[in-house]
Amino acid sequence: MTYKIYTCASRSMDEALVNAHKKVIKHFDIQVDYIHDFYFWMQHPQILDDLMNKSDVDVVGFMDVDFIPFSKEAVIRDINYAYENNTFIGIAQPIPGSGYNQIPECHFPLPEFKQGNNKKMRMYQNVCTPYFFIKKNCYEKLGKPTFANTPRSDTGGEISYAAHAAGINYRLYYPTCFETIFDNPDGLAIRRLGNYGFYGIGAVYPNVGYHLCESKTYKNTELFIKRCDDVINNKFTTEGFYDCQDVDICKKLGLTDKQIDY
Repeated sequence: MTYKIYTCASRSMDEALVNAHKKVIKHFDIQVDYIHDFYFWMQHPQILDDLMNKSDVDVVGFMDVDFIPFSKEAVIRDINYAYENNTFIGIAQPIPGSGYNQIPECHFPLPEFKQGNNKKMRMYQNVCTPYFFIKKNCYEKLGKPTFANTPRSDTGGEISYAAHAAGINYRLYYPTCFETIFDNPDGLAIRRLGNYGFYGIGAVYPNVGYHLCESKTYKNTELFIKRCDDVINNKFTTEGFYDCQDVDICKKLGLTDKQIDY
C-alpha cells in the first residue's frame, strides 16, 4: 500500500504559522509534501483536484497547514482505514447556508437540495479537507468529483454527496471542544455542525488532531504556534475550552442571533 499526504500553504500565508506546522510534522516523522506555488486561497480546490487526479498512489491525503495531528499513529490508522475499506475518512464540516458559495456546478444532486436554500440540508455533514484521506480507487468509483466549492458545499463537500448517491459509507470525526469564537466580517461567531453542536477556533478532535480553523486571517498565529509547541512537548490540554455539545453554549458566550449559525 502506498500513500501521499499534501499540505497546501500559499506564498501569502504567515511564514511563522507554516513553520510551526512543519515542526509538528517533523517531530512525528510524517512524510508530507508541501505545496507553496500558489498565492490565493481561491485556487486551493483546483489544486486539490489536480493533485488527486495526478497522484499514482493507493491513498491520497490532505492536511491543512492549520491542522496538526496528535500522533503519527493516528495518521497511519486513518490511511489504513481508507485503504482497507475502499472509502474516505476525515473531519466533518457543516453544510453552508444560503448564498455561501456561488459556483453553480453540482454533479451529484440529492432530492432534498434546492439551489439557494440549504435549510433542509443543514442536518447533513460533509467531509472536510483540512484532514482527509481517500483511496484512489474509491475516488474513481465516485466519478472523480470536484473539490471545488459549490452552492451547497465548501471545499471537498461534493465528495460526500457523490458517496451518498453511490451508497458508499465513509467516516467523519467530530470536534468535542474549541478554544474561542470566530472574528468574521459576516458576524458569525460559531458555526453549526447539524444537530451535533457548534464549533469555533481551535477545534479538538480526540485522538486525531487540533484545527485552528482560521489561518487565512493571521489573527491567531501565536495561538497556533503555542498549540504546536504544546503537542510537541506533550503538554497539550483542553482545560478552559468550550464544549461543542453544550446546549447552553450560545448563552454562555453571550451571542446574539446574528452571531449564531442557525
